[in-house]
Amino acid sequence: MIFPTNEQALKCLIVCQMLSNYYRDIHLFRFNSQTGDVFILAGASDELEIIVSSDGLWRFRTYAKLIHIAFCRGNPSVVALRCGDVA
Repeated sequence: MIFPTNEQALKCLIVCQMLSNYYRDIHLFRFNSQTGDVFILAGASDELEIIVSSDGLWRFRTYAKLIHIAFCRGNPSVVALRCGDVA
């Protein structure tokens, strides 16, 4: 089992504060103990997907990328697993 790092925890706090400053709702905040990533889903229509890695670096993830993964794998549960959730 992997646990969150201090760098990751601090960056998650900063990212969530930035979202809050711009009045963006945070709908999902999940730590994936298999990959060590944090997945944040935010925005009025869930348009913001953010991944925070264990080194504290964060990036946006797009719906286009998720759709591509589902199409290539032919299985929607793969997308859920990639997001750190279990379908």
